[in-house]
Amino acid sequence: MAIRNSGTAGMIYQNPEKGVHTFQLVTQKPFAEFKDELNQAYDNSWLRSAIRITWQEKRVTFQAIGASGELTWESGRVSAQLRVTGPPSTWLEHKIVYETREVLRRACAYARTAEIEAENKESLRQSALQTYRDAYSNEVEAAILIGRWQKVDEVTKVLAALTSSSSAVAGWLVWKDDKAKNAWGILAGTASVLSIVHVALKVSDR
Repeated sequence: MAIRNSGTAGMIYQNPEKGVHTFQLVTQKPFAEFKDELNQAYDNSWLRSAIRITWQEKRVTFQAIGASGELTWESGRVSAQLRVTGPPSTWLEHKIVYETREVLRRACAYARTAEIEAENKESLRQSALQTYRDAYSNEVEAAILIGRWQKVDEVTKVLAALTSSSSAVAGWLVWKDDKAKNAWGILAGTASVLSIVHVALKVSDR
């Protein structure tokens, strides 16, 4: 089974067996507009002289000497099958397949495709810009919070170092003075509380 993109945007072409060709497309046109476009493309094609088409609601049949087929439209999904079974159609099979593909392409082409693509690009640009704004705001906020936590972290570490058992020896020199002794006790107590809070709040991790 040969399955490939025909080169026409949105068209899938398959050749499941000899003489059988299928086409699948999606169009944004309403059915009435699609039907008019298909009829116009058919009238402007040389296929008009070889293939006769007949509409039955949202289904159209193709009939020619040595070839037949049908096309259905369902909510914008277009499915067509072409069967080339005998001469003279087999002699022109490649040309018939190519022209059928072109007729379908013209019938399904949407005039606002470029406009829709531009709208999609603008929507994507706005979305990306909003994401950048959110990321920048979060980064600024994170920098401010990091600065605050870093100050708490540094102050706690300094006080803990000053009031540690090794540094307490230096405080013996001032313990003879009652005021200095009280101040030193307050400082040591504050450092102990900050050390506990420091560990409990995981300041370094934050």
